[in-house]
Amino acid sequence: MTDRRTLTIDGDKIKTETQLHKWLAEALEFPCWYGNNFDALFDMLSAEVSKPLLIRVINPAQLQENLGPAADVLSRVLVHAALENRHLEIDYDY
Repeated sequence: MTDRRTLTIDGDKIKTETQLHKWLAEALEFPCWYGNNFDALFDMLSAEVSKPLLIRVINPAQLQENLGPAADVLSRVLVHAALENRHLEIDYDY
């Protein structure tokens, strides 16, 4: 049995891209030098996550409404980071 951590991004609660990065940095205990942008998020998720982690995205339609095009960028970052890092799994709850 794998001891996998689950982190849930709730589109109802994330209202801005700034809030998203702040929340992720806190939830994933990123270092203080985390850049608070999608390039930095990709770097952290693809290279720094070393224990099994499932990131679930719930209420993605609301996330799209709140973040606009940034929600699409987030989706691409999550998927590509999971392809690079065997410890990372992404699940969108549609």
